[in-house]
Amino acid sequence: MSRSALGLLAWLALSAGAAEPAGEDAWNIFPSVENARAHIKDYVPTLEKHFKFADGVLTASSFLGEEFYAKHGLAKRSFSGVGHIWATNAAWPQDLADFELTLEYRCESTDRFSDAPDMHVGFRLNPEGEGYYLSWGMLGDVNMSRSSKEAWCNIARGGRLKSGQGWNAVRLRVAGPILKAKIWHAGQPEPAHWSTETFDDWEETGEKRFHRGALALGFYGRQLFDRSSYLFKNVRIKPITPEESKQEVFFDLQSAPQGDWGGVKSLETGALDVLLLNEASIKDFAADSNLAPPRFTAEGIVLASTDGAPAFLWTTVQRGGLVVAHAKSENGARPLLAIRPEGEGKSGTTGYVDPAWQKGTLAFTLGGPRHLCGAARFDWKDGVWHGLGWASQHLMSCQVWEKDNPKNLGACIFKPENMSFDRQTNKRVGIGVAGKGSVTFKGFGGK
Repeated sequence: MSRSALGLLAWLALSAGAAEPAGEDAWNIFPSVENARAHIKDYVPTLEKHFKFADGVLTASSFLGEEFYAKHGLAKRSFSGVGHIWATNAAWPQDLADFELTLEYRCESTDRFSDAPDMHVGFRLNPEGEGYYLSWGMLGDVNMSRSSKEAWCNIARGGRLKSGQGWNAVRLRVAGPILKAKIWHAGQPEPAHWSTETFDDWEETGEKRFHRGALALGFYGRQLFDRSSYLFKNVRIKPITPEESKQEVFFDLQSAPQGDWGGVKSLETGALDVLLLNEASIKDFAADSNLAPPRFTAEGIVLASTDGAPAFLWTTVQRGGLVVAHAKSENGARPLLAIRPEGEGKSGTTGYVDPAWQKGTLAFTLGGPRHLCGAARFDWKDGVWHGLGWASQHLMSCQVWEKDNPKNLGACIFKPENMSFDRQTNKRVGIGVAGKGSVTFKGFGGK
């Protein structure tokens, strides 16, 4: 029998019965990739110190040790971290691509003001610890993130689960570029919609990371003095065939929540310095090479792309954390509102709001149109004025709304950790267009 056939039999055995073999020797510490999130590099976790397995339950303990705290002079409320502390099981497939994972978890914390729970489920991890992870923290937000040696980035954020000491259920579904998760209280009916979902496609780039890899369970190592414990049980792994994976739907409009994910406030409130777009006001703007020469009408500036790919007109915003634009599309074009950090040591990756990334869905893309940080339901309409905006503080939020129709609003929120989108950073801001038609912008502003 071939090695691949043996692997498939192992998957089926795991999905049919208990995923964890008995005995401590089945568990091993899994590597944690070093990037900007791991502020302190010299902590070396051990299986004996942080994990134990008994009666079908894996218990992960967060305490790093008094000596370690004293060595670095760490304050109790410090948010500096040492990276992931997680373990994998020898019986789990180490080269897993598409699958559905279910499990139950519980957090036991002695300090209700600690940064706990912060439990993590790693997947598609390579031997260096690069890959994805699902996490949920003290505020209850469910997050999906991608971690590599170069950077860390939150690629989905949504859904909230009230904290408690009881058991909770998790379902994680991974099918090609589509990543979905839902979390709910164990014993309660499973919710119809996913807590969070995202789209992150590396096929066109030829990137080998993030396609397949190992699983790991644990937490993010912060300076916690409260000796929190994270308990996992009933882990089940079910493979998804390539044929099934191709049928997976991203952001099913029948079940996805509409509008607000995570408490996004209206971006249309407050006084804005609105720049009316005309030939004089854009004389210092920089244009992408594929942007057709702008046209000016009584309504504003008309932009079109020469090749249908995203094309922008750029200017610099001196600090500030809020930018809003008003736009109207014709012939199926999509208006875009972009942001790119500027300055020494800042990432040059471009992110932009796309109000019609797919039919019925707005998205914030980061690093290309096939890499999303957030999505929400929204019905973009040709020939109708809309508002587009992003706000940047501790978290980043984007929002699109139809003028004079408050019921048609979509918003998402996320935290691009490596992007430095805070209020104190100078930014390049772009108004742009994608598709074959044109977009009229009649003004944009910020504060």
